[in-house]
Amino acid sequence: MINAALRSAPAIAFDGARVSACLDFSKRPGDLPFALAWTRSLRSLASHERGGALAGVTGHVAESVVELLLAELGYHAVHDFIGPGRHGVDLLMLFPAADHVLAIEVKGTLRPGCVPACRAAPWRR
Repeated sequence: MINAALRSAPAIAFDGARVSACLDFSKRPGDLPFALAWTRSLRSLASHERGGALAGVTGHVAESVVELLLAELGYHAVHDFIGPGRHGVDLLMLFPAADHVLAIEVKGTLRPGCVPACRAAPWRR
C-alpha cells in the first residue's frame, strides 16, 4: 500500500542548487561520488563506487533536501540526523502552527524513474 502511494505520488521539481547546498566535501569525502553521480550519472562511477556508502549519502542528501523544502513552507526541524548511515526517524518537523509534529521517512535514489522500496515496520505502543 505504501509503495503504491509512492509510485502514484507526483514528482516535486527542485533545482540542483538545493542538492549542492547539502554537500560538504571537506567534512564528508563520500559526498564526491554522490556529486558525480548526481551531476553526470551513476555510469560515471566505477562499479565499486556505486555500492557501499553511496546509498547512505544519497539518503542523507534526500533528507536534507526535504528538510530545506519543508523549512521554506514554514515547518521547523525538531530533530534530524546529521550525516548518513543512521537508523530511525529521518526527520521530525513541527507544523507551522506548532500544533503537530510530522515524522518523516525519506527515500532517495540516483536511478531515474525508480521509486525506492519502503518497508513499513509494525507500530508498537
